[in-house]
Amino acid sequence: VPPSRRRGAGIVQAMSEPAQRRSAPVRFQREGERLAKAMPKPPIMALEHSGSSLRAELAGPDASPFAQARFHVELTASEEYPFKPPGVRFSSPERVYHPNVCRKTGGVCMDILNDASLWSP
Repeated sequence: VPPSRRRGAGIVQAMSEPAQRRSAPVRFQREGERLAKAMPKPPIMALEHSGSSLRAELAGPDASPFAQARFHVELTASEEYPFKPPGVRFSSPERVYHPNVCRKTGGVCMDILNDASLWSP
C-alpha cells in the first residue's frame, strides 16, 4: 500500500522528498531572505539559503587567534520550525575544536538545540 493510502499516514510521510523540500518552513525562508539582504554584516560574511537550509560564512572574532579564520555553519530547519530548533553544524574547517562541537560531525552540542523542550521561538 502506498504511504499516501495507509491509514493514519501523515501528510509529511505521504509527500515525496522533493515535495518536502518545497514545503520548507515559511518563517525560516523569510528569515534567510532578510539576512541575505543585509550582507555582509559582520561576523556573517556570506549567506546562502534555499528552502529549509541555510549556510553562513562567519568571520573569526577580532583580537583572537581566529581573527583571520572563516567558519562555515549550516542550519537546517524541520517542518516544526520555529517550534523545534534547527539543526546546526560546522561544515568547515574540517575540525573545529570546541567543547560544544562534535569532533566527528561538526554538530553543535548545546541543550537548547538538542532538547526541543528547552527551545522557544
